[in-house]
Amino acid sequence: MSKVVYEHDGIAKMNAVDAAVLSGVLVLADQVPDELLTMDNGAYASFITAKEQIKHILTTWTSNRNAGHGLQGFQFAAHLNPLAQIRDALAQCPDESPAPGTSELSFIPDTDLRTNLRNDIGAVNRALSNGEWKAATVLAGSAIEALLLWSLRQRQQEDITTRTSNGGTCTNTRKWQPISEPSSRTPRPKPGSLENSAI
Repeated sequence: MSKVVYEHDGIAKMNAVDAAVLSGVLVLADQVPDELLTMDNGAYASFITAKEQIKHILTTWTSNRNAGHGLQGFQFAAHLNPLAQIRDALAQCPDESPAPGTSELSFIPDTDLRTNLRNDIGAVNRALSNGEWKAATVLAGSAIEALLLWSLRQRQQEDITTRTSNGGTCTNTRKWQPISEPSSRTPRPKPGSLENSAI
């Protein structure tokens, strides 16, 4: 629909468009998930109206054929062209969006990161619903990795803040098990002493 060849002198002639094309546009428009229809109220109203206009045109043409008549002509001013209205409305919508019910992840303050993660989680849910196990596994792994990285960075920032507020002394209460260094007093085995030992 990007090249409007059926418009002439500001008038859109629906009879210049094949009925199958109009029907196909309706099918595609109906398959857009509801969560992606995020256009403003005016565009949404135009989107719904345009779809109903196309349905009316197709119904009328079917009746014309059944009655043995020629197809009734339908013309619209360019700004009322139903195909253009559908195109313009969908142009306001994002390419992806999380499905309703996807976790809000409100504990993440970074808006961009939260939105990206919610999109990934929504894609995981859709992949699972479609039985696309490989895609679901890859996307879920990516989302988990991003969450873990975010958590680690948050903890690192907390540690730095704690050190600064305590004059450079870390008062982190988490107990980490230190890796013990080998003692210089520990006797080392003599060369060849392990040759005859039982394994």
